[in-house]
Amino acid sequence: MQRRKFLLGAGSLAAAGAAATGTGAVNYFRAERSMNVSTANDSNAFIQLVSTSPYASESANGTLQLNFNQDSNVGGEGLNKNADSRIDGVFEIRNRGGTGMGFWIDDGGSSAVEFFEEQNSSYPTMESSGDAVPVGPGESVGVTIAFLLQENSYSDVPNEITIAADESQYP
Repeated sequence: MQRRKFLLGAGSLAAAGAAATGTGAVNYFRAERSMNVSTANDSNAFIQLVSTSPYASESANGTLQLNFNQDSNVGGEGLNKNADSRIDGVFEIRNRGGTGMGFWIDDGGSSAVEFFEEQNSSYPTMESSGDAVPVGPGESVGVTIAFLLQENSYSDVPNEITIAADESQYP
């Protein structure tokens, strides 16, 4: 009888110990792994920014540069004063990544310039995440730029733009 009590007590203690220590799931883990990262010029990256007009070129540091001045190599020196101008197909955004993304261009809120999807250069613009253009893996979107200088000053045109993408903006 004493032996049964001892075995029953030992079994109960073992069960209680197992319950106290958990289910056996991992609570902490640490491991070192290798990671290989490469950078590429805009024209060769996972998200490619590619010149499709004389107004866009790849700079010496490998990034897309937009020129609407004498550097554009089109024979003129700039945009017309007090005029609205639209230039179709200035550059292309290519999605070479593995997932669809919504793309937009942030111009800092300037009212002097607007960015459109080349195939749909009527409103809405592609200037906020809410107006992001969906681009699936292996697809691309051409960008049209409109300069609105009848109602705005040349100084209102931003010196830099941000091309943004977010997977959550892809349908």
